Amino acid sequence: YHTLDDFIVAYDPETHGDLYAGYDVGRTNNASELVIIGYDPQTELRTVWASLSYRKVDFETQEETLLKFLQLPVHRLAIDATGLGRQLGETLVKKKTGRWRPFSSPILCVSICRRPSEKTIPEAANRNC
Repeated sequence: YHTLDDFIVAYDPETHGDLYAGYDVGRTNNASELVIIGYDPQTELRTVWASLSYRKVDFETQEETLLKFLQLPVHRLAIDATGLGRQLGETLVKKKTGRWRPFSSPILCVSICRRPSEKTIPEAANRNC
């Protein structure tokens, strides 16, 4: 999918499986990345459905974009909270009643795929990936 809106419109649980995602807030020109992964627990197949770049997008718009994405039944959204993502992660925690938590990991999407049975993001301080 080329845009988040395209994915949202096309989303089908049977086709796309359980949704997991990783978001890295960029430091240069607000270049940020959202990777959306589907997981089929019966076959254990993981599919990358979208890898979206957001360049020169202000942080308020990025927050709105993620909140729109979280209207889907996302099992886990991991946000790299080692830099600029910390504030965004904390904001999403407040707006999504604590289910979405910042996640610090140098290998963000690998950690998403390695633990698909976990339904929420562990606190960064309590997890070594």
